[in-house]
Amino acid sequence: MTAPLLIRAAVAIMFAAAGPAGAQTSPPPPEPPPRENPGLVNEIGKLLTNPSSLLPDFAKPDRSKTDMPAPEAPPASQPPQPQPQQAAPSPPPSAPSPAAPTIPAMVNGRQVCPASANGAPDCAAGAVILCRAKGYRDGRSLAIDATEKCSAKLLIPGRARQPDDCRTENFVTRAWCQ
Repeated sequence: MTAPLLIRAAVAIMFAAAGPAGAQTSPPPPEPPPRENPGLVNEIGKLLTNPSSLLPDFAKPDRSKTDMPAPEAPPASQPPQPQPQQAAPSPPPSAPSPAAPTIPAMVNGRQVCPASANGAPDCAAGAVILCRAKGYRDGRSLAIDATEKCSAKLLIPGRARQPDDCRTENFVTRAWCQ
C-alpha cells in the first residue's frame, strides 16, 4: 500500500509545484494608443497633410473666358434649331484689358551686379535685372554674394601675387520682385 500511496503523493506534489506555472495565463491587455502630442512636429505634420487648415486662402485671379468650361450641348433627342440671321452691326472692338497685377514674390537666382560709373557694384540694378528675367517689373536686392575671380597667372608656381590678379564680383542671389 505504500507504493500506490507514494505515487499519489508524488503526483499531488507535482501538481502543487506546477500550480500557477502550468495554468494558462491570459495575454497582457493591449497598450492604449499613444496620445496625440500637440508639439511642433505634430503641427507641421498636420500642415503638410491639410495645408488649407492653417494657411489663408489667397486671392485667385479671375478666370478668363478661355478657362471657362464649354456650355452644355442640348440633348441629342432634340434637333438643333437654326438661329435667325440678323443684319445687326457688329459691336465695336473693346479696349484691351489691363494686365493682371503680378503678386510680389521673393525670387532666388544669381545675377552679377553691374559696375556703376564710379566702379562700385550696382546691386540695385542687378536686382532689377534678376526680377525682369523672372517676369517681374521691378525689384530690390535682399541677399548679395561676393566671390573673388582670379587670373590663371596666379596658378604659375613661384609667381608672386599682383594687385590686379584677382577682382571681387558681387552677385544678387535673392530679390523681392514686384
